[in-house]
Amino acid sequence: MEPPRKRRRKTRPAPAADEWALPADLLLEIAARSDPATFVRSAAACKLLRRDILDPSFIRRVTQHGGAVPPYVLVYLHNRQVRGRSQNRNLEPLISLVHPATKAASSFTDGNLAPYTLRHSFDILRRYEPLTSRGGLVVLRRRCSIPKSRMAEPTPCLCVFNPVTGDCTYLPSPPVLYPYSNRPYILLTEADGIGCPFLLLVTNVHLWCTTGAVRVEVQTAKTSENGGTSWGPATSAAHHVDPFGLLLQDKHEPVILHGGIIHWLLITDDGDQVLTYDIRTERLGSLKLPPTTCRGSQRLLGKSPDGRLRFLAAKRFMVSVWMQHSDGWVKEAAIDVEQQLRSLNPDTSPAHMLINFECSRERSGAVLLRVYRERKRRRRSPLIVLDLETKEMRILKSCPSSYPPSLLF
Repeated sequence: MEPPRKRRRKTRPAPAADEWALPADLLLEIAARSDPATFVRSAAACKLLRRDILDPSFIRRVTQHGGAVPPYVLVYLHNRQVRGRSQNRNLEPLISLVHPATKAASSFTDGNLAPYTLRHSFDILRRYEPLTSRGGLVVLRRRCSIPKSRMAEPTPCLCVFNPVTGDCTYLPSPPVLYPYSNRPYILLTEADGIGCPFLLLVTNVHLWCTTGAVRVEVQTAKTSENGGTSWGPATSAAHHVDPFGLLLQDKHEPVILHGGIIHWLLITDDGDQVLTYDIRTERLGSLKLPPTTCRGSQRLLGKSPDGRLRFLAAKRFMVSVWMQHSDGWVKEAAIDVEQQLRSLNPDTSPAHMLINFECSRERSGAVLLRVYRERKRRRRSPLIVLDLETKEMRILKSCPSSYPPSLLF
């Protein structure tokens, strides 16, 4: 009996190149109107297309206002403890969009960044909680709810974490300084002109109201030449300011200008001041702010998208925006937000209401604030996003009010 013959498959001839190939400029036009995931797939298709996609002119085009890829994204990394060993037990996203409220930013955050963070950051966020963030990096601290007896191996106290790439740099606690203030840790990134991927500082600011003396203790952790990261020696610097009513507003994070110059808002009875510290020279200084009659939380120190120092003051429903120039402070805008607050919450009368600033992030041009009733018990009100460029306001519905989350770019 003859063995069965193998059936030959009929193969179709490959089409000619001119029948299916698309011009490179047409492929770029298609990619420019797609989402960030399509950019990655297109760049991996061939060398020619990857070269065109990585061209600076094409990147500027797709990241401009209204482009497929947002030039920046301001999101919340929620400070919720992930429980269980399987990520299927916690399906709530760890990241939610804050600004800008565009289709491209929403697509990138909800369709790419949030699912990736939930898959790759599940284990580390189960063991660590966020402290501060800057430039896309987050400083994490080991959760106190996890006892050391339940740890399979010793867990470092601190971690500098990149939620986009999943990279982690672990650090022990500062060996010399004990952080006791509300925001002792300050993170600087390579975009600040420090010449290394990041610097982590722990700072203690000491104020003497009777004499006006100020002393700042600093200990820095940085990457060494062999790739390791360790804490350096502690240093201190002293300065003298107006002694009357001396108070450091450490509720808000300090502002960092290019080159590593740190700015704290210093509240005195004789006008507000800014306490400065240069990490290169290790020297303290101070500068005057524009005169205001606002309370502490109605003042906010920030940084403009072009890298200048910015000061916000809210008197009733008028938000004044001051910018620092070479010849001093210049008032650049006065935003009346009363009508917008009426439209956001028609049931609330704006009489006897106060604006309290929460935080501000450079590059984004967004300011987060809350509105409270004067002389009443403060309940957690919804967060409101104020865009300083368009002067528009909206309620941030994706942020829960039960705990303070951590911000990152």
